[in-house]
Amino acid sequence: MKRALCLLVLVAACSHGTTKATPTPTAPPDASPSATASASPSATPTASPTRTAAAVVGPAGTKVPSGFRPQSATFVSASTGWVLGASSCPSGAGSCDVIARTRDGGATWRAVPAPKTSPDHLAQIRFADQTNGFVTGDQLWATHDGGATWKVVPGVADVGELAAAAGRVWINSGGRLRSAPVAGGAFVSEGGPAQTNTFVLHGSQVVAGSADNGSLYVGGHAAAFTVRKTPCAAGLGAVPGVTGNGRWLLVCSGGAGLGHEEKHAYRSTDSGSTWKAVGDPPQLTGSDLYLTSAGDFVFDHQEVAVSRNADRTWSIALSTDGGLSEGGFESASLGYCIGGFGSSPDQTMKLSRDAGRTWKTVAF
Repeated sequence: MKRALCLLVLVAACSHGTTKATPTPTAPPDASPSATASASPSATPTASPTRTAAAVVGPAGTKVPSGFRPQSATFVSASTGWVLGASSCPSGAGSCDVIARTRDGGATWRAVPAPKTSPDHLAQIRFADQTNGFVTGDQLWATHDGGATWKVVPGVADVGELAAAAGRVWINSGGRLRSAPVAGGAFVSEGGPAQTNTFVLHGSQVVAGSADNGSLYVGGHAAAFTVRKTPCAAGLGAVPGVTGNGRWLLVCSGGAGLGHEEKHAYRSTDSGSTWKAVGDPPQLTGSDLYLTSAGDFVFDHQEVAVSRNADRTWSIALSTDGGLSEGGFESASLGYCIGGFGSSPDQTMKLSRDAGRTWKTVAF
């Protein structure tokens, strides 16, 4: 399962890298119109309050082609998001890349320009804010005008995970962490594990799991990384989920076979310095973690599990027929999943606006 690169923007400015890691930035929400009124010392009635419209960034867009098949999604607020996917080309032969954008929380969608390459190569889309976004594939593409134009980022390939927050975009390239300014600039090598398994970006803080020793590495741009030992046994990978108040969740996973893998969960209230065993989530293969104020979520190949009692027990929030390819939470209430649901042979997307309690299929 591809790790949801979550949203680039996640709860409390947390973005998960993908395979997965959220996780999604914090990118600021769309600005709301503000009312202003002019005061007058005279008896003459003052002018009625006026509203200043928020600046609209990016192209107006066109109708989303019929048969659109979503693959990856990203939100920078509860209202603004993008979905990368494909549909039949206008000629009727083959598939063409499509990016759909919403400015009203998924009620309506418009197609905006996409990188010009094979849909089989495109993997993930992540926006840091309304202006700066990135798409992975056999190359890395970037936009700095809200998706009107895309350009290849030179010297970057083999991107397995992607996340952006706090003015920087981070990638896991060949197991090594690199970052660059979201508005453009060269990628530089950062610290972290010698072989990164997955990482979470929470504001400017990076928490990376090691593919070698089960430890977590905590650092940031041009900063030394410190090691947090974990309870993960040898051979089990460490998958982290973090919040800004020091509450972390850790899933040690590995040994997959016949659709299942060994999983053990641990909770920390001091940013990974100490750990306490909690209830183990479902043992399906693959894991992505998203921690919100309304619950903790584990995304697996076939389902989304949630705990709302400090990880003591888990229940199923969403199940699929054809498997999940990506999912995440932008806020405590807004979550998304892309996968095979019902009898449709193609992937579809579901949104939740009530913290994962109910899910509705998105109509593009």
